[in-house]
Amino acid sequence: MSRTWLLLVLAILQLGIDIVLVAGFPSARRDFLIQMTAGRVADLDGPENLYDRELQLERQLEIRHQAQGEDVLLPFNHPPLLVPFLRPLSRLQFDRAYWIWTAFSALLLTISVIVMTSAFSDRGASSLQLTAVRMAALTFFPIAVVLAQGQDTSLLLIGVTAWMVLFRCRRDFAAGVLLSLAAIRPHVAIGLALPFLFARRRVF
Repeated sequence: MSRTWLLLVLAILQLGIDIVLVAGFPSARRDFLIQMTAGRVADLDGPENLYDRELQLERQLEIRHQAQGEDVLLPFNHPPLLVPFLRPLSRLQFDRAYWIWTAFSALLLTISVIVMTSAFSDRGASSLQLTAVRMAALTFFPIAVVLAQGQDTSLLLIGVTAWMVLFRCRRDFAAGVLLSLAAIRPHVAIGLALPFLFARRRVF
């Protein structure tokens, strides 16, 4: 068996494990609980109250259907970039909102992987090799963790991917705007943006 086929078979086996992880462990969705809490605070109490911990606790317990007096807050401490995505979801039942968010994240991750690996085709990679690499990337175990927990990493990755493509096309202003999505992880955004203080400043 060639290395390409071996990689493809292993990726398919890993996909089965990933599906079990995402679908079989609803208790792992704590990151999405935090994000849905932020969306509900912004929607019901106003975005200006996004970081009010008492309101976060109240809305989080509503989502969990627990007693108000139990102090179990998982606080939202991310930049507010996610709020426009989260407010509509916060009006839905938790499981439905989670699966919509998971599908949205999976779509963004897939687009990012396809765009990033398309460079391999310029180096003579066959369609089978491209498929194997993309499957391996998308079934990489940390990706399953991202989806299972309802994390926001897909927005970070699509922002960096768009920045890379637009930068290579010398569309510097648009590249900088899309790189701003990476500000959900400020250290990543700063690390990628700082070099442009010295060259092609329009990106910065």
